[in-house]
Amino acid sequence: MELEAYKLCLKNIKPKVILISLLDYLKYKKVEFPTYYVLAEIITIALRKFDNDISDKINTTLNEPDKLYLDDLLTYSDEYIYGNKSDRSIKTYKLTLLKKFTHSLRPSQIKKNINEFKELELIFKKVEPVINKIGLSNQLIQYYAQFVIKSQVF
Repeated sequence: MELEAYKLCLKNIKPKVILISLLDYLKYKKVEFPTYYVLAEIITIALRKFDNDISDKINTTLNEPDKLYLDDLLTYSDEYIYGNKSDRSIKTYKLTLLKKFTHSLRPSQIKKNINEFKELELIFKKVEPVINKIGLSNQLIQYYAQFVIKSQVF
């Protein structure tokens, strides 16, 4: 059952989905359901192992220039670095600036969106080989992307 839980982690990282899939698996195999605590423990162990495996793969796959490139996304924006540091409204990380796009139809806003999409394309092309080597499923990529979008950087 631990192996099945780990396989489910490769497809989807949401514990609720893993739990339901494990119950379906047990039902299909006609095995008596263990207690919730046992299932929760199995899922927790599988998720931790999966997380450690992903971290190890990332550490071995990323080279030093790529790490520096990604770390640069967690530095303050150029407006803050080279501008008036007392203005708190521009004290944002580069990654934060790429999270949301404007839906305005003004030419200046459209041009800003295009530039941000180009920057995202550069980032993607830089990390695409790493993603392919790690073998993340589309669902996992979407999960991590939603995590980044919803997270707040302090």
